[in-house]
Amino acid sequence: MKRQALAALAVASLTGGGVARAQPAQAGGPAPSSSPAESSPARRAYLAGVEHFREKRYSDAIAEFNKAYRIDPNPVLVFNMARAFEELKDYGPAVEFYKKYLEMAPQAEDRPQVEATIRTLELLRERARAEARVPLAVTSKPDGARVLVDGQEAGLTPLQVELAPGNHFLTLEKQGYTRASAEVTIEPDTPARREVQLVPMPGGVADAEAPDRTWAWVALGAGGAMLAGGAFFGMQALDKHGEADDLAAGGTAGDADALRSLQDDGSRYALVADGLYAAGAAGVIAGVVMLVTGGEEAP
Repeated sequence: MKRQALAALAVASLTGGGVARAQPAQAGGPAPSSSPAESSPARRAYLAGVEHFREKRYSDAIAEFNKAYRIDPNPVLVFNMARAFEELKDYGPAVEFYKKYLEMAPQAEDRPQVEATIRTLELLRERARAEARVPLAVTSKPDGARVLVDGQEAGLTPLQVELAPGNHFLTLEKQGYTRASAEVTIEPDTPARREVQLVPMPGGVADAEAPDRTWAWVALGAGGAMLAGGAFFGMQALDKHGEADDLAAGGTAGDADALRSLQDDGSRYALVADGLYAAGAAGVIAGVVMLVTGGEEAP
């Protein structure tokens, strides 16, 4: 905000060692509480803040002024921080820093101008709060209802919209359900939530909810796993029978026990593979049937 009374930062005494302030036009100000040396950390931070302010880097200016203030708690620096917050249109902190400046320098010559600035910024702060958008979450049972806010379509539930503070009217519509209306009051800075229970129309047909296909996917997954297991044990059976054939072709009488063990292992693996194949195929078929019919169990 540009005003003649508080126009810009002015360096009061670059060579005299005093920490300067944002000097109002045609108004004096409090003398610095101390006069640090030109090379002191407080003065260096102050000058860095002035440079940032001139470059319109107001957040950086505030950081440097605050750094200087921690070393030299001086009303001049508080005033400068208030000016920087004002330029950022961050009216709340600007008001508080201007008030703190007047508390620290109650006899400041520019007090009338600063008080007028505070009143203006308080009005702007209230206006900004009144115009600020606030999130409203709208849900319904069941989901998927069309939402109108103050007569304007906003989307389907679940939905989040941003509204200005005040009273608003919601309308929810869904096929097979009675239209629902609700009034919601949006408070500044307070996110709101509204859930609406939709009532089925008498004799109407509500939208069918999607069938639960959880067990269909479980059956498919289990069936697939069993088919894979059957393939594994089938390969093991083939390997054992192959080893038995090789041993029988070139073996001796002393290899009879080993041959019998290989044949027994092959037979056991073959039986396991057959069982897994049968169970896996049944699981896959059941899963496919449930997916197609939309039921949880195969007929």
